[in-house]
Amino acid sequence: MPANPWTVAAYSRSLEDLFRPITIRKHIDELAQVHAEKTRKRLAHHPLVQRTLDMINRRTEAVK
Repeated sequence: MPANPWTVAAYSRSLEDLFRPITIRKHIDELAQVHAEKTRKRLAHHPLVQRTLDMINRRTEAVK
């Protein structure tokens, strides 16, 4: 820690085939909490991270 938003987005993508979107978001929220304690930046609110999580949600919905 701290983590770069690009790294968190890539990590999210790596979890895409293993977990449901809600579980991925929980993982990111846990990372973001630790990150915020160390840097006071809101990692989970970064546009790149948000776009990646939204993309994962859309892909999951499209498969249903």
